[in-house]
Amino acid sequence: SANTNFSQMAFSASEVLGDKNLRETWKKQIIHKENTAEHISQPVVTAGATHALNIASKIFIDESDEIIIPDLYWQNYDIIFNKKQFVKYSLFDENNELNLNSLSGLLLWTNQKKVLVLNFPHNPTGYNVSETELKYLCNELKKSCLGGNSIVVILDNCYENFSYETENLQASLFERLADLDKNLIAIKCDSFLKRSFIGWVRIGFLTFWFKGADRNILESIENKIGYRILSTIWNISHLDQVLVDETLNAPTYPKEFQKNYNTIKERYKNIKKFIQSEDKFKKYFFAGGVLGGGANFPPLLF
Repeated sequence: SANTNFSQMAFSASEVLGDKNLRETWKKQIIHKENTAEHISQPVVTAGATHALNIASKIFIDESDEIIIPDLYWQNYDIIFNKKQFVKYSLFDENNELNLNSLSGLLLWTNQKKVLVLNFPHNPTGYNVSETELKYLCNELKKSCLGGNSIVVILDNCYENFSYETENLQASLFERLADLDKNLIAIKCDSFLKRSFIGWVRIGFLTFWFKGADRNILESIENKIGYRILSTIWNISHLDQVLVDETLNAPTYPKEFQKNYNTIKERYKNIKKFIQSEDKFKKYFFAGGVLGGGANFPPLLF
């Protein structure tokens, strides 16, 4: 019976890189949502987005590398990465606008390896980039590559579905950065939990691409990631992976997803309305995602 087949499959050990069906399902999700080319790597299944970020830090970052990161960031980065390697830039300028000039200055030094961690919608402020800001960022990264730099961009995409303003990016930066230059590798770390508004399993994914990579190169990197998983937690719960794959392919999933999206969007709109009606809070509001209501609150308000 179907139930017997499900039990036998779900309770067996998973392949180190993840269940093949789930990897293909997630890749299709990325391609559909972000209009990304099919030649990206096969997603590697991880034990949540935090695990994906940690693997990225071990595979793509050397101990001598500096990690470019904003002054406002999720504090777990201190233990996911090595905070001694952090080089910080001011996320916002004196006008409470995204401080791309501060970031650009760190990208100008030539003939170096650059490691950049980007997180939009941003945790903890909820800020999300506009199309204009994204074009500027891509241009600066391209100039840095042409200047002789090799760039590793780690994308923390936990909250990519939490964007509710039409002028802001509605997908990951991955699609824009992956084909930017042969000297830039984009590494997408995301999670089924937050992307699907579900919190009952720890399943994440690590996907990557750089311009000109062929299948042999991608498989070589995928296998290196697999060795890292094998040497630490051995593999990811196969039961969870099968349940996630079944959920993503269920005919009711799109409708359920949209219902949850609309519920949180309504909460966002209510928070935005309240903040903008209060003079003491108004200046802290930035268009963005649901984190903090899309606002950069001062610490004392928490």
